[in-house]
Amino acid sequence: MNKEKKNFINILSCFLNVSASDSFEGDIRELYRLCDIHDLGAIGAYVLKNAEINCIDKDIASKFNQQIGIAVMNYEKRENAVKSVKKLFDSTDTDHIFVKGAVVNKYYPVKEFRTSGDVDVIIRSDDYQRVLDDFKSRNVKFADISDNTLSVVVGGVNVEIHRGADADTPYFNNVFDMCSAKDKNTYILDEYEHLLYIICHLAKHLAYRGAGIRMLMDIDVMIRHIDNFNEDVLYNISERAGLLKTAQALLSLCNLWFDTPVNDCVDIKNDISLQDAFETVLIDGGCFGYENNSVPANYIGEFDKNGNLPFSKRVKAIIKMAFPGADYLTLAYPYAKKSKLLIPAAQINRIYDGLTKKSHQAKKSAKQVMAGSSVSKVQIDLLRELDIK
Repeated sequence: MNKEKKNFINILSCFLNVSASDSFEGDIRELYRLCDIHDLGAIGAYVLKNAEINCIDKDIASKFNQQIGIAVMNYEKRENAVKSVKKLFDSTDTDHIFVKGAVVNKYYPVKEFRTSGDVDVIIRSDDYQRVLDDFKSRNVKFADISDNTLSVVVGGVNVEIHRGADADTPYFNNVFDMCSAKDKNTYILDEYEHLLYIICHLAKHLAYRGAGIRMLMDIDVMIRHIDNFNEDVLYNISERAGLLKTAQALLSLCNLWFDTPVNDCVDIKNDISLQDAFETVLIDGGCFGYENNSVPANYIGEFDKNGNLPFSKRVKAIIKMAFPGADYLTLAYPYAKKSKLLIPAAQINRIYDGLTKKSHQAKKSAKQVMAGSSVSKVQIDLLRELDIK
């Protein structure tokens, strides 16, 4: 890990531990870039200011300072969106659960600095169609509609309304039954279950194009928030959810990077290859892996024992990207849901978009696959190490 990444980790650790950074060495522009791709510029500015570390580059200093104002304004917008959604769901007797950023931001040392692009809320499966119809009748602006998720815009904020848990594990099939408290129609997920939900969601992103260090910070703040945190409780439910190794590795990484008060049960301090893999995936990739990864891991498949991706698998991955299944097509092109006869039209639409509007992304993805990207190999090896299917 180079000194800029070490500085980046140190700044996040200082923030989470409410302590001051005592030194800074390296390229301030690279530090800002890392903060920027993870949407953590406000935290970077806050720690540098409190440590009285002067930024020689006035342009970068200005950019850091701007991030604080932007974070505060966006936080207020998200909070107003949460209040609006809660008010609407309470008025229509719609049970719901807010998860991830809408909840964990309260546990951050400065709540406004837990940035996020959207608000996530879960509703009961049986209420999904009714909520969709209700939103349409209110002329709510939709960003996307699928069989399992409604993305609506509330006060300029994207709100993702999920039909049940968005965690890729049957453990949360009855997520409302896991809540022991509620405020009107707002159910509140128990703390350990919510921590596991965050871990499951991180694992889901790892199995796609990647996850960012902000998700790891959410794990840290949840652990610090839980009184007398008991690792065994979390590991017990993680095992039932099929993510024991993932939970153990992520908590050990939190301990290594953030000095989170948990045990290093996988001896990550002495496992340099695992550290390097996390560095590549969680730091280099930005918030969701988009900075260095254009291809979902499940499109790639396994590399051979020599670390090479067979040519046949490269071709298969490109074909899969160019000709995805009907489920994906109906998500990307909702008109195809009306009739199976429209699936071929959606496929033509997909190819046309790949050659025109998304040609740059398509070329980038194809290039990564045909090159047998080392990033893809690192990600797939990490998934295997964490036992993520």
